[in-house]
Amino acid sequence: DKLQTLDHTVQPILDQTETLTTRQVNIEMTITKVDELIFNVQLANTSPHEIPSIEADYKAYLGWLKNVHMGVQYFKANSKFRKGSEALHKLKELLEDGVKECMREFFRRLSDSVTQPYRAKDLLRAHHWRRLRNRYREHGEGEDDGAADQGQEMECQSSVGGLSAIGGNFLKLG
Repeated sequence: DKLQTLDHTVQPILDQTETLTTRQVNIEMTITKVDELIFNVQLANTSPHEIPSIEADYKAYLGWLKNVHMGVQYFKANSKFRKGSEALHKLKELLEDGVKECMREFFRRLSDSVTQPYRAKDLLRAHHWRRLRNRYREHGEGEDDGAADQGQEMECQSSVGGLSAIGGNFLKLG
């Protein structure tokens, strides 16, 4: 008797708890979806001065570009929203412009670091200086005053125009 009475008392509370838990999960999912929609709409309405500078902070720019790509994917999957196609179009434009800017920056950085082709003669000359320095060190010929070695190393570096053959790193850009 007591067990049956307890069961009749607890069962409605259990049902209400399940209902409340389900509602809470639904509310949390709805809030997450609305936050995602708001984030992507704000991203689509980004003004040019809010876009991170690729030259100042390359990683922040790539992070922003990743968010734009995710926004494009979001509006492709959720095109039913009012003005969703407009937001998708804006995000696609931002993504295309962002990728073009990445390519420009990439080529600018490459052109700044590689200014001239390297001749085999210069590379061999660098190798010669390194072998000569090592031979002197192995045989203990002459005084090791450091200055002569530094002069040879400096000449070696300048003769290959930024390539460093010192310390065994033959084709490392300087």
